[in-house]
Amino acid sequence: MKKLFLILTILGLSTLCANAGEFTVEDSHSRDYLENTGYSSSTIEIIERSHARALGEEYTGYVDRTLSRNQGGWFGKFLRYLDPSLDSDTFMNYDIEFYSHFNDL
Repeated sequence: MKKLFLILTILGLSTLCANAGEFTVEDSHSRDYLENTGYSSSTIEIIERSHARALGEEYTGYVDRTLSRNQGGWFGKFLRYLDPSLDSDTFMNYDIEFYSHFNDL
């Protein structure tokens, strides 16, 4: 009887220790968890944007202020138009159309 009680006590305590972490599904895509597991900031942004899109919410994450269209006048706008490497914040914010548009260039 003592052996059975000891075995049941050990099994009961082992299940309590396994649930002590309280790791939930919401924690698996939180910014803190992703940063601590070594994901890059761009990957974290992709995960946050896709999670917000799946929930039907507006993504209100990091906004780069250098993307404002009023810097530099018409010449600055022209230089930004010619620069193909410029980040324009259209990544994952672009609806696919069935016809071509001048923003596709």
